Amino acid sequence: DGREVPDASLSVTRHPSGFPRTLAQSVPGPDGRPRFDGIWTEWYEDGRLKAFADYREGRLVGAPVRWDRDGARRP
Repeated sequence: DGREVPDASLSVTRHPSGFPRTLAQSVPGPDGRPRFDGIWTEWYEDGRLKAFADYREGRLVGAPVRWDRDGARRP
């Protein structure tokens, strides 16, 4: 469609141990500040998935999905 697509980047936050806590793709918004665009994930320090969500242009799409430490899905 001829639109220029902004460069995406990956943001990572870490637990004190250095293991990843969150991973998310972001793109520059109209004001130049990064905004989530794609899948956002959160991890327990032992490497198990804690939550994920889908973002489009900085807006949450649907509800995030979460799991307890024991692996049970939370509402």
